[in-house]
Amino acid sequence: GAATVVEPAAAAAAAVLSAAEPAQAPSRATLHRGKPPSTAQHAGAPPPNHRQRQQPACELGWRADVHADYLVGDVIGSGAFGVVRAGVCKSSGQMVAIKCMQKTRANQSRDITIGKVQREAAALLRAQRCPTVVRMLGRFEDAEGVQIVMELCKGGDLRRHVERYGTLDEPSLAIVAWQVLSMLQACHRLGILYSDVKPGNFCFVREERRALGDPHASGAGVPLRIKAVDFGCSQLVGKGRLSKRTGTLAYMAPEVFQQNYSYKVDVWSTGMMLHWLYTGRLPIWPNGDPKSGRTVEQMTELLADADFSLTGPQWRSMSAEGLSFLRALLTHDEGDRLGVADALAHPWLARHAGPWAERHAADLATYGTAAPVRVL
Repeated sequence: GAATVVEPAAAAAAAVLSAAEPAQAPSRATLHRGKPPSTAQHAGAPPPNHRQRQQPACELGWRADVHADYLVGDVIGSGAFGVVRAGVCKSSGQMVAIKCMQKTRANQSRDITIGKVQREAAALLRAQRCPTVVRMLGRFEDAEGVQIVMELCKGGDLRRHVERYGTLDEPSLAIVAWQVLSMLQACHRLGILYSDVKPGNFCFVREERRALGDPHASGAGVPLRIKAVDFGCSQLVGKGRLSKRTGTLAYMAPEVFQQNYSYKVDVWSTGMMLHWLYTGRLPIWPNGDPKSGRTVEQMTELLADADFSLTGPQWRSMSAEGLSFLRALLTHDEGDRLGVADALAHPWLARHAGPWAERHAADLATYGTAAPVRVL
């Protein structure tokens, strides 16, 4: 197997990688020198067949051989179409996250898969001017797969945090809401529909080792700062409305199921995410996620029958302004639902997130752990 190596410029970063917690960065990361087996195989893919080996390595025009610039470590996250690995830049020692995806997927042609990868990278690149979006540092490919190098957000995603520490208090919920909506506003102005707002797609930039709202939470940098880390479902919006169902079923707006929608679906999904972050439940599953029965037809029925009144015992501690805000996001009728700009102007956000945003305005206007670079 590949030896664990530490090159001089990456010594400190590799040491941190080895000691980090599994949910936030790899433990005992194995960093490979040179070019190990293909990244697609590292992602758990079957060995490429002869036909796959004959495919051109640079179909996308991206750089070839991520291993020339980065030490590639253990898997720190996974999704439907790939894995995320920890890495270290050989020249600077900077810790990074490397998203590895295959160029072929089950029940999908190679051309369609490559087109989806291109659209994801294009949307992420277009959104790089937004400080609440993860920094893209490089794009690589080989014959079997692609590797998108991004900054490493060390605090883990919102879902893992809630599962570990419990649900968010109201001020922390408002701070998260303000950041998500600010990111969505920037994307919408660029013609990007994010299409997959959910807790697993937003990560804390720094480690938040204690419950949110705790003034003694550890870590340097802006407390509670998050970034969007996955643009795999994002879509570029033209003049018309969209019809393709994409995203995560439990967070989809009613009009997505009807296949006639536009930007306000991101607002609905934000409301669903905030509901889960505050209660640990989604309104479609008041007794918990059954982890089964998630067909389009079943989800449509669940949405129609769900209680969005926010009147249960778990909501008694939330202010009237907060309830007003969430109900305005979780409005079935798209025409009556708040848009992103109106949501950001809501007095609830001004009360709870406004002071935090003012206090950290200078830092929030910067890119955090990695400055944007010209991606080749």
